[in-house]
Amino acid sequence: LIKKRMIDISYFIYIIISFAFICMSGETYSHYGMVLVPMVVYPLSLLFSEIEEMENKEVSRVLSVILSVYLLSTMILPKWVEILKDLPAIYGDRHKSNISDEVITVTEIINSTIDAEDAISVYGNWDVIYVLSNHRHATRYSYQFPIGEVMPEIMDEYIEDLQKELPKIIVVEKKHYDSIISAFLDNNDYELVWSQDGSESMEGALVYAYVE
Repeated sequence: LIKKRMIDISYFIYIIISFAFICMSGETYSHYGMVLVPMVVYPLSLLFSEIEEMENKEVSRVLSVILSVYLLSTMILPKWVEILKDLPAIYGDRHKSNISDEVITVTEIINSTIDAEDAISVYGNWDVIYVLSNHRHATRYSYQFPIGEVMPEIMDEYIEDLQKELPKIIVVEKKHYDSIISAFLDNNDYELVWSQDGSESMEGALVYAYVE
């Protein structure tokens, strides 16, 4: 009994810590909730165990069936149906490229402008640019959002590293052209070499080159 109580207390603490981690960023992302899947296994097993130990076995079987149907219909089947209905379209598009035109354009500009060993920096959360262009990132942080919003000191460190490295290319992801990066670009004589929407704004991706 003492061992079971210790397990229950430990699991309760684990649940509280998990919820705290899920909420820590202040953002809502589905993959943050992945830890909820294994987290519900133990409480559900306890619930079914209590039902099985009921003296009235007929009532126990009925409750087990009702609970199982409820869990299937509310927690499992709706998601499965949602995924399964999209499978034909996903299968049909299996040979199509899902790389956007702007990503292709940005990587082509990078590779035609700088050498293979040159580092770049992408401002935002767009690491596919590093992967497809095959260029390393110039600073410790390959992306700055949302981590820079959770911990503002990350943005300070990023700008400091950027100032030391002065990468030949800085890419600004769509809708991330803000006062922080614009000030750095202006202070270090970076020139706009490509704009997704033809202007220096937050509405499209931007590519800047360092003028030595």
